[in-house]
Order: sequence, then structure tokens, then C-alpha cells
Amino acid sequence: MPSKEEKQRRRQIGQTLTSQERVREEASLPLSKAQLRTLLDTLDNALAEDSNDGASGSCDHTLSRTQAFLTENSLPQDGILDWLRGQGGYCDCEVLANVGEIWADRLEAI
Repeated sequence: MPSKEEKQRRRQIGQTLTSQERVREEASLPLSKAQLRTLLDTLDNALAEDSNDGASGSCDHTLSRTQAFLTENSLPQDGILDWLRGQGGYCDCEVLANVGEIWADRLEAI
């Protein structure tokens, strides 16, 4: 059985590795965290508005709203769309749900 000091050392190693992984993930972002937060907020508002307007299902199962946001903000679509798909965002509602869930804690401070 490991000693108290060994358990603490192992915990510190785990925390360091987690911190380093978060730094690598954030460095891989093809847009700033502020831009990602704005994209998610924009999608949330657009999808909620469509739902309130009586649209049958607020997501059309495309990335049309995401692409419009990228165009409006002069952001490169290919790299960002590929990254979003890699995070589970294959349509606007999945970008909001899946990407939003993965990055929520890191975007709170913005």
C-alpha cells in the first residue's frame, strides 16, 4: 500500500498531466476562446428563436448557421469546421450541445 506521500505525489502527477493536456487542447483551437463562446451563444440564440417561431425542429441538421457565423466574422471555414466535426459538431445543434459541453468550463471565465 502506497504511503501518504506517494499518494500525494501521484495525485500531483495526475493534475500536472491534466493541466498539460488542457493547454495542448486549447492550443489546438482554430479560433479564439472568445470567438468560440460567441459562436455558441449565437447558435443558442438562433436555435431558440427558430424553435419559438414554431419551426418544426429548430435544427436543419446542417452547419448553415455555423457557416454563416464564420463568414460574417471572416473566419476560415475549412479548418474550423473540421475541428468542430472532430469535437462531435456535425450540425448546428451538435456544435451547441457537444462542443459546448466539452468546452463549457473553459469558456466560463470569458
